[in-house]
Amino acid sequence: GDVCNNLDAGAVTTCSYAGGQTETANFTSAAANDYYLLLITNFSNNQTTVILNQTAGTGNFACDFVPACIISLGTPVSGPCDTLTNLHSISGQVFSFNPPSTGTLTITAGTNTQVIQAPFNNAQSYLLTGIPSDGQTSEITAVFSAAPSCSAATDYTAQPNCIPCQATVFSNGPVCDGGNLSITASFEEQASYQWTGPNGFTSDEGHIQILGVTSANAGTYSVFISNENCSGTRSIDVEIVPKPDATIFDPGTICEGDILFLGAAEIAGGIYHWYGPLGFTSESRNTQINDVNPAASGTYNMYVSVAGCASLTSSVDVIITPSPVVSISGDTLGTPGDFSLFSATGNEGNQYFWNFYANNTIIENTVYTGGSDTVIVFWNEEQGNVRVEVIGKDSAGCFSSPVSMNINVTGWVGINKYFADPGIEISPNPANDFIRIRNTLQSDRDLKITDPAGKTVWSGKIQTAESLLISLNGFANGMYFLGSTADQKWQRFIITR
Repeated sequence: GDVCNNLDAGAVTTCSYAGGQTETANFTSAAANDYYLLLITNFSNNQTTVILNQTAGTGNFACDFVPACIISLGTPVSGPCDTLTNLHSISGQVFSFNPPSTGTLTITAGTNTQVIQAPFNNAQSYLLTGIPSDGQTSEITAVFSAAPSCSAATDYTAQPNCIPCQATVFSNGPVCDGGNLSITASFEEQASYQWTGPNGFTSDEGHIQILGVTSANAGTYSVFISNENCSGTRSIDVEIVPKPDATIFDPGTICEGDILFLGAAEIAGGIYHWYGPLGFTSESRNTQINDVNPAASGTYNMYVSVAGCASLTSSVDVIITPSPVVSISGDTLGTPGDFSLFSATGNEGNQYFWNFYANNTIIENTVYTGGSDTVIVFWNEEQGNVRVEVIGKDSAGCFSSPVSMNINVTGWVGINKYFADPGIEISPNPANDFIRIRNTLQSDRDLKITDPAGKTVWSGKIQTAESLLISLNGFANGMYFLGSTADQKWQRFIITR
């Protein structure tokens, strides 16, 4: 644009703004004895030559070119605030063109000054100390004493107050996973707060709260507290305690009269809390209940607390299996050289364990039958008393109390020999799938087989010198009697499988 047209015409004698390498300004109305100031702007900042020529008129000009003093202030730099004095420093540089060769350069910020003696550099460094840290914006000036019009000024912002605020920070930590975190900055005066913390946390409140925390909220929380008299930063470390994982071991099958062992996985620093049927409680990781009975069956619960953080409750269902009840039956008299039969009864599927207690070697051998529910005992040619004992074990693995009976093995004529019919032979005995009956008498016999209760389970006729083969299919294990219906002579045989 036409720069010259924008100037005050009453104050300008001549103006030229061509933008080229050569500028020509013509003074056409100069007055005698007047002083004129020529302003040359060198936008390209290149070295050049200025020529003054008189092209017309009778007057003459006389001028000695004197460059003007130019001064400027760079950007002031504020030093850190001293927390003991609440003061800081300002430093920077004074830039000058054609400074005076004598006098002083004075830099001033409020009541703080620095005086620099001539000669001066074009870039003169300064340092002002003892500047109050009040956070205010103020002016800094620079002036040459030999050229008072050669001066400059600029603004600076003081550091904020740095005297520490006497504040404390406390929290409700450690906090359990899922709990609520509260942190408070305790400061009695009015102040502003700037919080930062883990997981991108920020706040401007004096008291902060985070609901439902997780491990991502653990870490260091810091707050910058400031007012017109003090400022300071306080920090606090917050721990988020994960919920422990309560695990109960399976106690397995528990029988009446056993010890119920209750155990849990170990957790460092854990406090264990058990509760269950019949008012059961315990604070031990591993605990036990002696001599349990079925009334103690039910759900046993346990939770663990670590640093005040409680786990979810873990539970286990316990069934106390009643002890099986068994009974024993069999001969109370035995004959030396013969055998006796003993039977145990109880729940279906029971296993039986037999014991025989005698003062001498009366027992020759034992044969177990029917899944151990029946035992055949063969006696030596000795006499004495024997105690027969049996213990039952059910399908759950629980044992009964032992039950027993006594038998007297004696040479007194027993039932087997008293009723024996020497003319009728049975083999094998004990039997399994069949028995063979042989008649050695000189007459026919009507026969029948009965169980110990006297119930007839088979009947038939055998001729003289005849042999019969009888299938035992459908016969239960146990003792049976074969006898003649005519003379009531009987003999025993055993079925074992």
